Amino acid sequence: MKNRLNKYRYKTKFATELKTESKEFYEKFSRRVEIRDYNFFSDYFEQLISVFNKNKIIYKPFEGKISDTNFKIRLSKEKGIFNHPFATARGTIIEKGDFLIIDTKINGFDYGFIPLYSILSIVFIVSIGFLFLDFGIGVLGILFSTGIFLFTSSLMIKNKDKLKNKLINEFNGIK
Repeated sequence: MKNRLNKYRYKTKFATELKTESKEFYEKFSRRVEIRDYNFFSDYFEQLISVFNKNKIIYKPFEGKISDTNFKIRLSKEKGIFNHPFATARGTIIEKGDFLIIDTKINGFDYGFIPLYSILSIVFIVSIGFLFLDFGIGVLGILFSTGIFLFTSSLMIKNKDKLKNKLINEFNGIK
């Protein structure tokens, strides 16, 4: 599965070299990360609650966990229905002499979409069968399932690229 995700541009990795100390990097980077644990279900319940609670506006560009040697973060949620952050970045921080090497791996695929993709696959296969019985329904099912798949996968790839660019800018700003 990892090879497929790399092939379809859902994953990327990069290394950044900074001329700073590990302690200084941790202090500056942790100011930009809202420390919290996240999972698939709590995010959607929190998003539903946030529709009714407009007073809580805390903006830090990233959220997740960070320590002296590694981090697991993603972009903070923004208002809107399609602004759910899909991509997560995991990084290791290695200090070599005067330099700090940050090895970052970004996964843009959200595994919460597997049930949706399973249903879309069933709709697609059934629609191929309907092509022989009722052409209009078959074409409609194929277009519907293909459109939703392409839309969600393009959102994931854009979110991965956005996270990568923000992380590179953030790391360069810490120098």
